[in-house]
Amino acid sequence: MNKECKRCGVVKPLSDFAKGNCKDGRTGACKECLPKREPWLKGKDPAFIDAYKHNGQLWTKFRMRASDYAIMLEKQGGVCAICKQPETFMHPKAKRVARLAVDHCHDTGKVRGLLCAKCNRGLGYFRHNVAYLRNAEEYLNE
Repeated sequence: MNKECKRCGVVKPLSDFAKGNCKDGRTGACKECLPKREPWLKGKDPAFIDAYKHNGQLWTKFRMRASDYAIMLEKQGGVCAICKQPETFMHPKAKRVARLAVDHCHDTGKVRGLLCAKCNRGLGYFRHNVAYLRNAEEYLNE
């Protein structure tokens, strides 16, 4: 399978793209173009790089700024909107506790709140279907 690099525009095999967050599981830019993207980040503090990438992901995925995320986090008291617990999931690459996930409606794109990894996955497993969640509640109450 081939893919067009978003940076250089050349169609290349998928093996020429690093693993990433695109639908095909690869990065949008090829391996040749990827290092050129942000050379100024080389040698920077890992926490700075992490924050920089987080800000970019917030904007790309949700049209949300880091300040919007911080305001939501403060309104929720720094805990998950569903279970009211702080995040405990350890980020495998960053070796730190992950941030709360931004929950959104998949139909409208509207952001609903911040969820811990378990609650976010739980909603996904129930396919964001309120009827399924009510059925699960009834089942648990039996």
